[in-house]
Amino acid sequence: EQTPLRIAQRVSKKAIEHEFNDLIVASSLFLRSYFSLRKKDVVKFNFYNDLYYKYREIEEHQNLAHEFYIKLILDHTSESVIANPKIKEDSEKYHDTLINLKSENRSTKFYHYLYQIRLLGTMGVFDYTKAKSICEEALHFFESNINMHIGGRVNILLNKLVCHIQLREFEEGKKTVDKCEDLLEKGGFRWFRAKEYFFMLSIHTGNYQAAYYTYTELIEHNRFKAFKSKIGETWLLYRMYIHFLIMIGKINIPD
Repeated sequence: EQTPLRIAQRVSKKAIEHEFNDLIVASSLFLRSYFSLRKKDVVKFNFYNDLYYKYREIEEHQNLAHEFYIKLILDHTSESVIANPKIKEDSEKYHDTLINLKSENRSTKFYHYLYQIRLLGTMGVFDYTKAKSICEEALHFFESNINMHIGGRVNILLNKLVCHIQLREFEEGKKTVDKCEDLLEKGGFRWFRAKEYFFMLSIHTGNYQAAYYTYTELIEHNRFKAFKSKIGETWLLYRMYIHFLIMIGKINIPD
């Protein structure tokens, strides 16, 4: 029989397993009331009371990390060709505040935002060597974490691809885009984005034939038209560049 008690206990157990902190807090509130007011069970009341306060704090820390992350974006949204020391300064300030919070009360999402804050700071001053190192640290950290959603890992991989472009690292970039493809549905928007980054890397490193193959793979995909309104203008410029490279003999068109 699925009584409210059993449902709440099952929800609490699964929520802890998958770090659904808001559900842990909500179920703990119900369970501590149940075991105190109805069962007069001091041991279980203390257990769920402690669980409530622990995960409420975890949720607060996670929300603070998210707040700092979006503040960095909000305060430094304009793209610039000049390094922005202020974003690095703010990033370090936010990072120091977060890293001094209790280590046992940090969720997977907390660490995700922490790495994003560090990346915004380093990439804001064009330190792509350091940014790539942060990406590698984050990927290693989340590798065995079942609660790190695919979107978070892909986001870090895309940031790493940007670093490869700036550092002109073709072979490393190829490995990174392969990892993206392992995680992404072929034909999805972020799949197109990863392939676009690889196209740019191929062009920047003089691997024009690889750029051509990536270009043709994308424009011939049956979902390319669906994203044309978002990426069509950019790919029109890429097409003109590909045609230019063909004309000067840098690209060979297969028979």
